[in-house]
Amino acid sequence: MVTSIMKKRTIRERKKNRRQTIAVWITTCIATALFAAVFSFASSCQAGLIEYAKDLSGDYDYVFYDVPREEADHIVNNRKVATAYQSVGLGYAKLSGSKNPDKPYVYLTAMDNRAMQKNALHLIKGRMPKNDHEILLSRHMMTNGGVEYRVGDTITLDISEREDKNGNVLTQSSGYRTGEKLKKKLTASFQVVGIVQRPNFGFEEWTAPGYSVITYLNPKGDNIPEKYMQRTDIYCKYTKAGLRDRAQTTADIVGVTLTPGVQKFPFIKDERITNRQINDLMERSPYRFYENWGLIRFERMDIGQSAYHMLYLAVAVTNVIILAAAVSCIGSSFAISMEEKRKSYGMLASVGATPRQIRQSVYYEAFLTGRTAIPLGTALGLLLSTGGIFAIKALLYGQNTVQYLHVHVAWQMLIAGILLSTVTLVLSARRPAKQAAKSSPVAAMRQRKAAGQKSGRSRLQSQDVRRFLFWYPILWEYRRFR
Repeated sequence: MVTSIMKKRTIRERKKNRRQTIAVWITTCIATALFAAVFSFASSCQAGLIEYAKDLSGDYDYVFYDVPREEADHIVNNRKVATAYQSVGLGYAKLSGSKNPDKPYVYLTAMDNRAMQKNALHLIKGRMPKNDHEILLSRHMMTNGGVEYRVGDTITLDISEREDKNGNVLTQSSGYRTGEKLKKKLTASFQVVGIVQRPNFGFEEWTAPGYSVITYLNPKGDNIPEKYMQRTDIYCKYTKAGLRDRAQTTADIVGVTLTPGVQKFPFIKDERITNRQINDLMERSPYRFYENWGLIRFERMDIGQSAYHMLYLAVAVTNVIILAAAVSCIGSSFAISMEEKRKSYGMLASVGATPRQIRQSVYYEAFLTGRTAIPLGTALGLLLSTGGIFAIKALLYGQNTVQYLHVHVAWQMLIAGILLSTVTLVLSARRPAKQAAKSSPVAAMRQRKAAGQKSGRSRLQSQDVRRFLFWYPILWEYRRFR
């Protein structure tokens, strides 16, 4: 351990050689700022990808269709389900004048406010419904079906069930079939209060026979009786633990035994096995469900995904370049500082200081540098990343994807930047510490001047890139040696 006398002497030497101390401190601060900026920008990009996926496909991981209301609590209260919201599919109604023979109906769904917010419904005109007498229409019904409605119009729907020739009930996952018929349940009138873009695939599949129309979910309302709301669609957001083992979580929810899969590596999940298990569950589940893979792939931060693969590769390459340059520069500054203190280390060795104590003294100096430089550099890096994000948004103003890029700092990324800065400082001080530990009193006194001049001159002549990137600290030392 470094004794208190060695600590006091190290602090005194730092104050005595202010220019070397400031040069090392500034270089460490810059390197830390660059690490923090890279990790902060990567964290913001990750958050932006997740927000983009939520806006595109909805803020849920799995949706379970046509679940009996008495079984809904079993899903909602599952310990691996973080949040859940529900919607009720009420039935079909004939769409008069539809020009698409494969979509001759509208499909009425009731949602509460939370479901409308989380289901990526993009409002084009009007507002969201506030009671069960109001309705949202899909613009897809007008552009694809050729049926025109405006905000303020009144629409009357004969809400029915679809049945095939054998009397089997058909759902939105069953495409239109010749000879099918509608079994009327009730008639209800609604006022059109808004028009939205076509809902996401989990809400309306491409082969669905009905255009989606949405009203407000109110079991106590007077327009749609509660007896027609006995089955519900449940949208679930899994916890991190549930998402990590999403096949087992889904199997527990639907009450089906999971088919075991053999993993080649015990600590690495093979997604191909998980996907086969999910597909097997879809076939054996008592009710239909849909996996929102567009969001799950970003939430899991799977490096196999192309977007994350490019992001992680860019972060790794950038950090390696910064690390190499920082170790080279900070190490040079430490080496020059050690040359200045060679006499001091020789004196310490002459009075009984061991090589280990001298080596620890150098590391203690590195600790004193990092104690202030790393926190300040991290703060500067966050400011640099924030400014860069705002600059990108200003330059690419109007692009659809830029709106999802916001400043987001994950604590894992912040700790990674701090650890990498600490490693950089330790690696930079490692070689000078070994050289200082080998100092002998006689050699230090005789060769101080010659060694210092040779060291400064050779470093400046042989390290062109280092001189270009970190000119000022080395220039100060060069002038001092001259």
